[in-house]
Amino acid sequence: MKLRNLLQILAISSGTLFLGACASNYTASPGFGMAGYSSRDIDPTTVEVRYLSGAVAGTEILKEYVLYRSASIAIERGYDAFRIIDSGAYSVRSQHGYTSTATATIKMFRRDKEEDPMGKKIQTTIFWPQEFNKAAVYMASEVKSSLEKNIRKD
Repeated sequence: MKLRNLLQILAISSGTLFLGACASNYTASPGFGMAGYSSRDIDPTTVEVRYLSGAVAGTEILKEYVLYRSASIAIERGYDAFRIIDSGAYSVRSQHGYTSTATATIKMFRRDKEEDPMGKKIQTTIFWPQEFNKAAVYMASEVKSSLEKNIRKD
């Protein structure tokens, strides 16, 4: 009886450790197809930002990670605003389990020196994590500070 209880405890502990390992922390991807954030420049002001994770994290947190990374890239490159021009979030099942991905293609600009790249009146908006808002202009510093508390870093 004691051995059986010990085996059950080990099985539960192993499952908890496995789920903990699948939960996604905000980190750079070490390589193609590996969990974490990555980006690809399309032109000097346009970047595709992607976050890949195990499905345990869910796509909502991945969208937040993409917004956070987008804001970080804009700030690092000297831009104070960005607009999402394309986006998506999906989960895929394979023989190894599920993976979830969120992507956004952003166009960065400086509000004080440039017009909004979509030719629209600049209207500051934070965001709705449930859905990328393509009509919004995201203020990079506001997005970064708003999401900071939700970002689980290593």
